[in-house]
Amino acid sequence: MLQPYLYWIIMGIILLIMEFFIPGFIIFFFGIGAIVTGVLAYLHIVNSFSVQLFVFLCTSILTLILLRKTLKTTFLGKNFDKSEKYSNIEIGREVEVVNNISPHKPGTVKYQGSLWSAKSETELKKGEIVKIKDYDGITLIVEKIKED
Repeated sequence: MLQPYLYWIIMGIILLIMEFFIPGFIIFFFGIGAIVTGVLAYLHIVNSFSVQLFVFLCTSILTLILLRKTLKTTFLGKNFDKSEKYSNIEIGREVEVVNNISPHKPGTVKYQGSLWSAKSETELKKGEIVKIKDYDGITLIVEKIKED
């Protein structure tokens, strides 16, 4: 049977590895918290499980609050801005409506070979060709193509 400190360290390593597969740069700090708790348990600084859990949560949350912005900038090499993430969206590009879109209910369009959530101020039917007017996060804002 493994010692309790090994469980914390193994969990911390698993959380650090999971950060590579789950975006957001949050799980990393819980991995750090688990490893710190494991080391403190190994050194017999924290013995009871309730104190270990408290140390884990406090360490994880404090490092998340204090270091996330700095480390995210370091790992990404620049300040990460959500608006930059999808800045390659071509405004004015024509796309096909896959699922009906109405002003009160978003639908789906096909853009660059993928399905994207889309919204519009007007009714748009499946099969219609529309153009990208703008985007909001990962939702495209589309409009009917004006006929001359």
